[in-house]
Amino acid sequence: MKVIDTRAYSTDRKQSSIWRSDCGRAISCIEKIKVLNENIDELTQIAQDAS
Repeated sequence: MKVIDTRAYSTDRKQSSIWRSDCGRAISCIEKIKVLNENIDELTQIAQDAS
């Protein structure tokens, strides 16, 4: 799933904490955590490959 972090693009504070999928649907906290965990796994693998 592609996730768009709207915090970098939004000037409206109310919109700044909403993450949206590439189709525009708001992402839930559970989905955010899943994406962050996937990112950690990927970074861990990259670090292991680099050493």
